[in-house]
Amino acid sequence: MYFAKPWGMLRSAIGRSTFFISAGLFSWGFGSMIWSYYNFFQKISAPYPSFADVGFILSLPFWLVGITNLSQATGAKFGLKSIGGRIMLIIIPIIVMVLSYYLLVIVGRGGVLTESSSNYLKLFFDLAYPFGDVIILTFALVIFGLSLSFFGGKYRLSIFAIILGFVAMYLADFVFSYTTTTETFYNGNWGDLIFTIALFFITFGNLGFYLNPKKDN
Repeated sequence: MYFAKPWGMLRSAIGRSTFFISAGLFSWGFGSMIWSYYNFFQKISAPYPSFADVGFILSLPFWLVGITNLSQATGAKFGLKSIGGRIMLIIIPIIVMVLSYYLLVIVGRGGVLTESSSNYLKLFFDLAYPFGDVIILTFALVIFGLSLSFFGGKYRLSIFAIILGFVAMYLADFVFSYTTTTETFYNGNWGDLIFTIALFFITFGNLGFYLNPKKDN
């Protein structure tokens, strides 16, 4: 968040992107701390729903705002001027939705998006997580496809890392859904490793924007 200041904080696309992606990471970290509290002190291995989900779910809108602003900074709008870019804008969401339904619902949840329950909080999270994953992954892939020819300079690696991190986050959520559905989940499994890798790439990419061009001129 501090590194967003040289970019004008919320007055520029990169400043807003850096700030809100950081806010999402902070929110996810808060959720992880609460999750760990349930693990170590309440002896609950998979608390769901719980206060931990407040941190996890809030990270999704923060990341969505951040990656939307990242698209403005990477030249995605210029990619829409070509026919190929416009086709990509239509094709990518369709592919992501079909793939997500298969992975997150058919495989990950045994064909049931959410069970009928009087627990409305659980119902909300059951719907919010997969929809949030789909939206963020769609934005990440669209940005990658439309901006690929515009990537360059010292921030190329940072942008790739952020997008790769969100793809990994999508895969990690799929593994979590699958292992909890098949009752094979345990803390510290290989799905948690993917979560760690995803958060590493997002953080690594976001920290890359500390190199403000004004300091180099």
